[in-house]
Amino acid sequence: MIELRNITIHAGQFLLENVCLKAEANKFHVLLGPSGSGKTLLLETIAGLIAPSSGQIYLSEKLINKIPSENRNISYLPQDNALFPNKNVFKNIAFGLKLKKQLAKATIEEKVHDMASKLNVSHLLSRSVVHLSGGEQQRVALARALVLNKPVLLLDEPTSSLHESMQEDFCLLLKRLQKEYKLTVLMTTHHKDSAFLVADSLHFVDKGAIRLSADIQTIYHSLLPKNIAHLLGVSNFFTLSPANQNNRFYCEELKTTFAFTQKNIETTTFSIGVKPENIRVIKEEDIHNEYPNRFVAEVEEMLYKENDTLVLLKVPATSFRLKMQLTTYNQKKLNITVGKLLHCKIKEEYISLVH
Repeated sequence: MIELRNITIHAGQFLLENVCLKAEANKFHVLLGPSGSGKTLLLETIAGLIAPSSGQIYLSEKLINKIPSENRNISYLPQDNALFPNKNVFKNIAFGLKLKKQLAKATIEEKVHDMASKLNVSHLLSRSVVHLSGGEQQRVALARALVLNKPVLLLDEPTSSLHESMQEDFCLLLKRLQKEYKLTVLMTTHHKDSAFLVADSLHFVDKGAIRLSADIQTIYHSLLPKNIAHLLGVSNFFTLSPANQNNRFYCEELKTTFAFTQKNIETTTFSIGVKPENIRVIKEEDIHNEYPNRFVAEVEEMLYKENDTLVLLKVPATSFRLKMQLTTYNQKKLNITVGKLLHCKIKEEYISLVH
């Protein structure tokens, strides 16, 4: 386990203050947050490249604050890969192994070739790293980190230099290797999709603090700060006030009543958030059926993505605007056009409580 207790770090005018974190062993943990939030500083501190002003860092319940970075039994892959431009791929991967003077040359070669095979860079071993693509450099850097067989792997924005089409494959590779080697991985990213592909748990970092930690399965059932909800793709926010009946709350923006059967709501007035893809259209033949959490809105504009349509809606009674997203196939099937009045619904399980 990696544990941070009340870590404070000063970096110029930037401050990380009283940061606490627990990252369970043999799991994949992700620090998710915008650029400049302090994610890299946390990794560099755990790796031993930066000394905290105060607080304690524990690895497997052992205090490691004063242990030099090279003796922390941690592999660190920085965002820029930090490959040696004057060495070929083989020598880059073998660099850390050669520092272990007890290893025979044949053992080093065996370990390098084995790891190169797992990372699919065997055909590049004699090549200069300068002439590799960004994706190839990333895999070489990962091979160099993993070949040392350390139990903890720190990854700083490992998909940021990759083309969007390559990010998913690289994340799947990371997840497979984490399971195969039973690694404790702590990865930073500002990319939500990458985080959800690999994470067992998410730790949200913003403005020098960890705002929320949650298991991947329960994150949308947690009370979310509004900025974290935004980061997770929630863009529709409403305020609810108690109605006369139990578990029913009135939404002024949508001029409708929300019913909750699964959530235990104790507060008087509260906020909720909903993703655009979780707003559904009620089919015309079902308009007269009873649906909870329904409302009426007019289509103001439609914007087309690769396979989806983003529908911008306005509630006529209040001029409140919100977003709905659905497949372009369904948009055409439901005959959704600009100016059309839609009857919409929101299922309770897709509603997040925010504050």
